[in-house]
Amino acid sequence: MVSLVTLVVIASLMVLAIIGVIYFVERKMQTYTHVFMAEFFMLMMATMFVGAMIYLYNPSTFSLGIGVGINMVSMIIALAAFFSVVDNLSRPIKDKRIFPLISLSIVIDEILMGSTFQLAESGKFVSPIQGIDSSLNSVWFFYPMMTEMLFLFLVKLNGLSGNKLPLYLLPVIVVTAMPPTLLQVPLWRYYSIFIDIAFLGYGMISSSIPSWRVLYALIGIGIVSTFLGTGIPFGISLSVSMIYYYYSIFSSSKKEISDKIVKESR
Repeated sequence: MVSLVTLVVIASLMVLAIIGVIYFVERKMQTYTHVFMAEFFMLMMATMFVGAMIYLYNPSTFSLGIGVGINMVSMIIALAAFFSVVDNLSRPIKDKRIFPLISLSIVIDEILMGSTFQLAESGKFVSPIQGIDSSLNSVWFFYPMMTEMLFLFLVKLNGLSGNKLPLYLLPVIVVTAMPPTLLQVPLWRYYSIFIDIAFLGYGMISSSIPSWRVLYALIGIGIVSTFLGTGIPFGISLSVSMIYYYYSIFSSSKKEISDKIVKESR
């Protein structure tokens, strides 16, 4: 097992790196070359976590070689694909399907990060179910993701005011900051559930978007399911909401930029 201080330092660096990608996607990404750069970084980070998990699960020279090999092979394939179509990637982004892909990549990286750091801190998982539960309800998943979502929220707020503020997105951040599954302490559980349900209710009332109301309802159901002794429904519903959170902000920002370009061209 790795020391907590070392894990915190490494996790902080990982979070800063992902924040850099988020800022790049939100403010700088304009062409498909930029899309590749963002996805390539997320792919390399994902394969790095997979390789680390393989090694941590069975530390040996062989498992280390497999982990490094997965990362190298993925990099070679991705770069080969990039250079085969590089001439066609300078076009402006027009396909909105890239935003769910990028959003999914960010959340997958964070889930893998949660799994990797949980393994490094506590050792092997007892079973696959316990591994999924621990990964989706780990402090190494919740707080890095909360930090990244809060950063994107603040970036989005820059330049907005009044009724344009997307305050209905706050419940996702609040629930991630105060998940009832984080600590097995009754006081924390009941207090966090009270706060989470209150903010979810606010989100359902303040949002005019039906999909967000459905997601907040699903998170609420997931919170209730924690009383049954499992955090998996809660972790899954929150993860899906995180993906939609990133997609909502990324796609709306690009639409605003496109509308501005069209308006200026007239």
